[in-house]
Amino acid sequence: ASRRREAIVADEATQSENRVRRVLVLGGTGGTGREIVSLALAAGYEVRVLVRAGGRAPTMQGVTLIEGARDKAALERALDGCDAVASSLGTGISPFRKVTLLSESTRALVEAMAARRVERLVCITGIGAGDSRGHGGLLYDVVLRPIVLGTVYADKDRQEQIIRTSALDWV
Repeated sequence: ASRRREAIVADEATQSENRVRRVLVLGGTGGTGREIVSLALAAGYEVRVLVRAGGRAPTMQGVTLIEGARDKAALERALDGCDAVASSLGTGISPFRKVTLLSESTRALVEAMAARRVERLVCITGIGAGDSRGHGGLLYDVVLRPIVLGTVYADKDRQEQIIRTSALDWV
């Protein structure tokens, strides 16, 4: 019985190693996101990209596009069977209005990942957000970030805090 159990465990490990890994990419239609998609495909991953409903998502060879980026049910569907999520969500420069897209999307993502038991998250925010504040150089740190990018980076800071306090395996 012991040898049979060892054979079953070894077979399960081999199947796990040989199965195609699936990753969900948020922000996959932007410049950085397209590069993430390209690298994931080249590494043999099955790639899903969550896009806005009714948006003009480009055709992406070898990628499953799932519409409904702001829809909780679509997000949970997109996560089914995924091993990890890569997020390169971005937002336009908005110096005069409050930005919440990044933090709200990330909060929904963290909740959906917990519900679907997806534990790994790679998230790109930006230089000057969170722990990298003060590392952009004098012009960036004193002029550009606070005056032009202040509202966006306030949301990036909230986004990083949501991730940091989650139970996810994140970077």
